[in-house]
Amino acid sequence: MSEEYSQSDSQIEEYEEFYPIKDFDKYEITKNGQVRNIQSQKILKQSDKNKNKYFTVSLYDKYKDKYIIYGVHRLVAQTFLENPDNLPLVDHKNRNNQDNRIENLRWISRSDNQRNVKSKYRIVYEYFDELPYEENCIEFQCYNGYQFGHYFINTETIQKTIFIERQQYIFFI
Repeated sequence: MSEEYSQSDSQIEEYEEFYPIKDFDKYEITKNGQVRNIQSQKILKQSDKNKNKYFTVSLYDKYKDKYIIYGVHRLVAQTFLENPDNLPLVDHKNRNNQDNRIENLRWISRSDNQRNVKSKYRIVYEYFDELPYEENCIEFQCYNGYQFGHYFINTETIQKTIFIERQQYIFFI
């Protein structure tokens, strides 16, 4: 196994900054999860061939003297997110396993992850501190061809994130 590179580096915005990955002195990563070989300056190709559709990259591990496949979400979390409680798992807040932006990731425990299991309709409830000033607010965002809807209710402290696969489903409130 060896490194595979992206067909095009045009996916990387010019303003994105790369940061060193801990324990991998040959590689850098962006806050959006793009991994680059420092020597060649090429972006590594990400694969989603695993059963959970997480993006992975093949990195050379100098301690094990071989290439090993790592989850991009885990590399982003280890590089940018503090983990003072030493939590073992990385969670995608919006339930999209391919959205590896730092804002979408958080460290969680195994028990929290079990409570976070996807429902039939992939509805996730997440608590947050502040609500928008409007009474109701609907927001749609699109990541990697998937659309996510956010519905805010001013009388509750719940954010409902509804996964709408490839915009084929209608969202009724």
